[in-house]
Amino acid sequence: MQERAKELLAVTITLLVLALVTVSLRCFVRIKLVKAFGLDDYLMVASMLVFIAYCACQLTAIHYGIGSHDRDLSTPNILQAVKYQVICELLYVADAALIKLSVAFLLLRIMPENAKVYRSILFSGMTVMTLWTVVTFLIVLLQCRPFSSTWDRFSGKGKCLSSTFITNNSYAFSAMDILLDWLFALLPVPMLWDVKMSTQSKGSLLFILGLGVL
Repeated sequence: MQERAKELLAVTITLLVLALVTVSLRCFVRIKLVKAFGLDDYLMVASMLVFIAYCACQLTAIHYGIGSHDRDLSTPNILQAVKYQVICELLYVADAALIKLSVAFLLLRIMPENAKVYRSILFSGMTVMTLWTVVTFLIVLLQCRPFSSTWDRFSGKGKCLSSTFITNNSYAFSAMDILLDWLFALLPVPMLWDVKMSTQSKGSLLFILGLGVL
């Protein structure tokens, strides 16, 4: 196993364990302590399941050679590695949307009733994200016909969109992804500024929600 493959393996397992622990703790608090399991919690659980599938595909891709030099791999292994990497791309696009929807519905739950402007901003962001996610998912899914040509482009059996178009779409999705991360992370600051709660509670809440900036 090449060095990059080892790094990918370590990062994938580490993030999977951290995600499982944090989501499990969230579910415990929401079910046992708060006794209020909402839509944002269901969406977070759904995103966790998709992330588990993503990590499984990533680990399988590493097994077949992702992170290793092509010269050290057989052609069948290269094809299998790229196939699972393509599946990872689809799962990533879906999971990014689920996580943001969960955060958005969390913000709606704690948002003051009279915060109409912030509600409009939030719903606008959710709409743009959902539409662009569907478009990106379809582009990744349908970039080659038949689908198998996505990881076997040299077979001569199918037709694919240009690599430039796929790359530009990836950049566009990433830009939208980052922009909405910042929107959902920073929106609570003005939204909760005038909410009646202790300074300590307000600071703690803003700190936790602001971690999304990372």
